[in-house]
Amino acid sequence: LALADTQTEIEDGSGAGASLLSSAGQTMRRHHDTKAKQPPGPQDDLEARAGAGTEAHAWHFDMLHDRARLEAFADAFGRLPAAALHGPVLDIGCGSGVLGLALLRCRPETLRVYGIEVDEDLAAVARANVGQSQHSKQMHICAQRSTTLASLEDAGGAPGERAALVVSEILDAGLLGEDCLGTLRHAANHLLAPGYHAVPASAEIFACAVESATLASWQHLQHASWAPAAYLQDSGDGNPHDVVLDRLVAAGAARILSKEFRVFAIDFESLPPSAGRREVLEVQVTEAGRVDSIAFWWRCKMVRGDAAGTMTNAPSWAPSAKHIPQLGEIDHWRQSVCVLPQPARHAAKGEVLRLVAFHNDEDIWFRCLEEDSGSSIPSPVASKASEPLQVPKASSSLTLWSQHRLWTLADEARTLALRRAVRTAMRGLPPRPWREHAGA
Repeated sequence: LALADTQTEIEDGSGAGASLLSSAGQTMRRHHDTKAKQPPGPQDDLEARAGAGTEAHAWHFDMLHDRARLEAFADAFGRLPAAALHGPVLDIGCGSGVLGLALLRCRPETLRVYGIEVDEDLAAVARANVGQSQHSKQMHICAQRSTTLASLEDAGGAPGERAALVVSEILDAGLLGEDCLGTLRHAANHLLAPGYHAVPASAEIFACAVESATLASWQHLQHASWAPAAYLQDSGDGNPHDVVLDRLVAAGAARILSKEFRVFAIDFESLPPSAGRREVLEVQVTEAGRVDSIAFWWRCKMVRGDAAGTMTNAPSWAPSAKHIPQLGEIDHWRQSVCVLPQPARHAAKGEVLRLVAFHNDEDIWFRCLEEDSGSSIPSPVASKASEPLQVPKASSSLTLWSQHRLWTLADEARTLALRRAVRTAMRGLPPRPWREHAGA
């Protein structure tokens, strides 16, 4: 993006995204440059891990350049009811302070914003951004995890004070992987006023069935001739993976087997049970194939009462995103995919596929119902109503391998090519005692 270098655009509320992004990006670079010039100290280990440059926060720069994301928030801030701004505002995971400052500029009547950020580097940048703005007396940055706060007083608030509005962009490609529900649950109990407003206010999950040997290989080694029995029998786990579905389809590495279907909605102002939920879904198959995985994405309604969502990570073809302006390929958020256990279910065109969708506070996952299971949820996906839902785990150490490594190891053509290359290289070598190769 070509970002503006001045603050003049935002005085009338227009161009807020571009100028705030530019300011935050420049401050982050200055902060990293300053830290790189400092002499070594007790934080050397942390610095070595984070890097002297901006590599450790590359994800944050991607987010700062997500114009659609910031415009969705700015639009929501302009439409908030006055009741949402009667008290202080809590900005959880405030990063470099962009959203809190955007709120103050869109709604200058806001009393004060408490920005909470666990990353000390980002919190330092946020303080610098706030200090350079005209709202330095209205926004306070607290460098700690919000779930460690017993009250707003711990973040600099007055005794007994509670926030009327929470801004919390702590969403990942699978919606819940950054513990947004657990974080909001703690905030509702300790930091927020009853009946609080949230931006975003809610999210809907949409999905489709996918055939993809590539995706299946991210969790399974069904056809790897070298793999031990424990790996071959491992059905994998339910943890979602990030994926750019459009690219997989365009490369011929995936086929969409169903239309987009709605899974469930999650209300951030009236949180679902902490034990989790399950929904039985019936999905019509539009293309015959092997159901290797379920790809899913979300669409957020930003303000209470919105008829439709205005922020999404949906693939370009999804009907749920057609009314949202496309501002280029999504890079900050991808889609998520839940790889199903093997052997995969084969579905005919027109067949109704019965799925179970689950979520707890951290994950969303899916399982197929057997054709003869009736309306019940069979083991191992069933659990007692009183027990919190737990994402299925792999039965072997297979889960310790990265998806890229599994994908590589599952490539039988690659394995055969390596074997042929080794045989060819060995043909011209004279036989030698094994002890010599063992270093004896």
